[in-house]
This record gives sequence, C-alpha cells and structure tokens, in this order.
Amino acid sequence: MLVGLDYLLYAASVHEIRLILSLVSNWTPAGGVDSFAGNLGYDHNAFFQEPDVKSAYKTWVSSVVQRNNTITATAYSEDPVIFAYNLINEPVCRDCPPYTLQNWIKEMASFVKGIDRNHLLTVGEEGYSSLYEEGVVYNPGSEDNRWADSFGQDFLTDHSFDTIDFATTHLWVDNWKEETGPELDLDFFTQWIDGHTQMADRLGKPLLLEEFGKKGRDVRDPFFAAAYDAVLDSVKRNRSLVGSLFWEFYVDGQRADWYPDDPDRGPWGVTASDVPHILTQEFAASLTSHLFNDTSSS
Repeated sequence: MLVGLDYLLYAASVHEIRLILSLVSNWTPAGGVDSFAGNLGYDHNAFFQEPDVKSAYKTWVSSVVQRNNTITATAYSEDPVIFAYNLINEPVCRDCPPYTLQNWIKEMASFVKGIDRNHLLTVGEEGYSSLYEEGVVYNPGSEDNRWADSFGQDFLTDHSFDTIDFATTHLWVDNWKEETGPELDLDFFTQWIDGHTQMADRLGKPLLLEEFGKKGRDVRDPFFAAAYDAVLDSVKRNRSLVGSLFWEFYVDGQRADWYPDDPDRGPWGVTASDVPHILTQEFAASLTSHLFNDTSSS
C-alpha cells in the first residue's frame, strides 16, 4: 500500500499537483480509528484516550512521515509535493470527557512537528463548535437535536495550538440534514463559511474550506458559486479564508460503483465535462492575482 502511495506522490510531482495527506480517518472501515482501537481490544473513543492506541498511531505516522519514496528516493519529510498533513479526517469523540479531543490534537501535533518541521499541519475536522465556546452558534442541528455538540470538536481550541499552521472546515449540507428537520439551505451554507472565516480571523491563521459538495448537478451551482465568491472576497479583503476544495472530481469515464444509485459519478461527482460554470479561468486568474500580485496583501 505504501508503494502505491509512493507512486501517487511521484505522479503528483509530474503533474505539478500538491497533496494534503490525511494520516488517518475517523470513518475508514479498514485502517481507520476503529481499526486502530479494535486491534488492541478497545472501542472507538479509546483511540483518543488510551496510551497504547495513541502509541500505535504514532508508530504509523512515523512510518509514513519518515519514509523514503521507493520511486523518487525522496524522503516524505522533505518532499515538496506534500503540501500539508491532516492529523485525522473528521475526528469524532462522541460524548467523551471535556477536552479529550483537544488534548489528543495537542499531543499528536507536537509529535508530528517533532519528526517533520518542513510541512504544514492542520487537524482536518468539520469545524463544529462545542459548548466550551459560549455564543458560537454555527453547528448544524436544532434545539431538539444538537448532535454536533457531542462530537468533541471545538473549532477555535482545536486550531489554537502553535503546532497547527492553518484551520480547516468541511461543509456538507446534505449529510448534516436531520431526518425530520428542515433542509440546510444556501443561507446555512454561506453563514457556515462566514462564521468560520470570522473565527479564523480571531485565530490569525489561514482557513481552508477543505471539503464541500452538494448533491444534484442541477441544483449545486449556487452553492459552488457561494464558496468561490467567499474565497475571492476574503482574499481581496486580506481575511483568513484563502481556498476551497470541492468533493469529488472524476475523470470522464471513471465510475463510482460504490454509489449504486449513481455509479457514473456518485452523488457529489464533478467531471471535466460538467464542471460548474463558476469554475472558470477568469476566477482562477482573479484569485491568483490577489494572492500573489497584490502588494497590499500579506
């Protein structure tokens, strides 16, 4: 598997693509949080608490970060193709003691920086706000079902450590909808981005909208436009939001057979032939101009 990752880094270098490597996922059935914990006889939440499970994660991280690429002979820790690491994709420590996830982030960020100071590091979370931060109302859910409060994340605290270089947030209006609740509409979408931009401004760190998408190719353009407009407005005003990454891109002809209801592209698929109209060269040129040529921007 790691040889396959070697090839991915090599191929990315050939095509001048930079990658964010997620060191583990909360959700992945094979190799994710449940596998780390389960292999040692624990449940999910122990991943963030038990010393031997944390040690197993550190061993895995070391094997990746300190690896030498078998194709390029470049050490991962020195490879410019790697833009950054995510400590974990979308961590969830449901109903854990207060600050469990924050303590884990602090410990693991310090560990990663101790073996690789050449790359940027972030958490990789959705960006929920817990009750630790009074007055923050950006979570999905309702008064009757404040499910996101229990996930253990706290956007401001999670990204406050000196070892965390930039903040991330994810945005899934379809996935976060309650079964009996109202639709999460475009207003929620834009408010979520604006709220996290405000919080990242407070942190004084760049913000990446690391994942977003919208089911339905006939209804998603306004959501994509809102994301790109927010990025461009933020960059023009020298605020924290500096980029966005939609999920997910397919080469024409590539199939998504793991989505039986939509095997051609999946519910969120974007291909070169149906890229929304707002993904234009004009947008890219304008964003690049403000990022790199505007002397008033830092």
